[in-house]
Amino acid sequence: MNLFLITLIALSYGNTFSKKTITVKDKNITVEVADTDSLRQQGLMYRKSLAKDEGMLFIFSDEQPLSFWMKNTFIHLTIAYFNKNKILIDLKDMPPFGKKQGDPPTYRSARPAMYALEMNVGWFKTNKIGLGSKLSLP
Repeated sequence: MNLFLITLIALSYGNTFSKKTITVKDKNITVEVADTDSLRQQGLMYRKSLAKDEGMLFIFSDEQPLSFWMKNTFIHLTIAYFNKNKILIDLKDMPPFGKKQGDPPTYRSARPAMYALEMNVGWFKTNKIGLGSKLSLP
């Protein structure tokens, strides 16, 4: 899918993501921020790739059990769940689901979380970021 089509899809949703630089442990990354219901629902759907050290940060107003799925998502991702204190509490790999028939599997946080960060699969391992790592927001 080309950039024009992705832009057209985003416009049809009426959603645009802001970009921010955040830090996980000691690694700076650029994220698109999904902090409204409509942005969280759109997420990374229909994307074919993510650049190195780029991802999507989902922000919720309260700490709660979180659950994500990969409907219409073509990128192999790892999701990191952070609690209200911005401490990494759970990591899950999420294979692409694309446009397959049926419902995609869900990936539930092990404990209540307030933030979820999706990155390319393997990014956390490559950067030696594990449970207990700290998320820093601007």
